[in-house]
Amino acid sequence: MRLDIRDRDFPLGDVNALNIVDAIGASRKTVLLVSRHFIKNKWCKFEMNIAIMEGIKTNRQVCIIVYLEDIPLRFLPKEISKLLQDAIVLDFPKENPCSQNVFWACLANSISE
Repeated sequence: MRLDIRDRDFPLGDVNALNIVDAIGASRKTVLLVSRHFIKNKWCKFEMNIAIMEGIKTNRQVCIIVYLEDIPLRFLPKEISKLLQDAIVLDFPKENPCSQNVFWACLANSISE
């Protein structure tokens, strides 16, 4: 598997929005790591919206939501609430190493679907 990580993979000087659109368009899945920071960050919201549009355009399930922390539903943006109906949703385990092994297996399986 190959990951696109903005700070590592996007060329310096290129337009950030175009890099995001190109990366999501070329990806099989987009993993959204949802945290309080994610909800507040405009680029994270932009990535989420582009991934949603890619799913609509290609008529396939594109998004995988991984909750990094517990966030009450009322604080989630409308877009995530709507994604919850169709997307694969995983909780990142914080404590139990066995749970982490199961999490990584589920994530790998979800990406390869």
